[in-house]
Amino acid sequence: MDDIGNDLKRGAELSDVAVLYRFTRAANELSSIVGPTFGPTGYDLLLLSPHKSVTISNSGASVIESLALSKSDAVSQFLLNQVLDHETENGDGTTCFCLLVEGVLRNLVER
Repeated sequence: MDDIGNDLKRGAELSDVAVLYRFTRAANELSSIVGPTFGPTGYDLLLLSPHKSVTISNSGASVIESLALSKSDAVSQFLLNQVLDHETENGDGTTCFCLLVEGVLRNLVER
């Protein structure tokens, strides 16, 4: 579990700014992973499952689903769940959603 998860377990209060920075960092990580798959000329990514099976995909949803199994920190897991909920409800736009969330959070931090 990451720092925020440990802090919340201990009942520590985190400032709004600290939480914003942690969400921004997690969204930035997520966007840097799925971002290259964006658009009609997006790259294919090689995904390796815990069972050592290999998948090649340029689907942001496939990448997110494979990440959901490996991320253990609370903030990243929360963002992954939100992205997967978006994909379930809309069926498309997973990568775009990740990039938009990261852009909004980055803009908030810069202000």
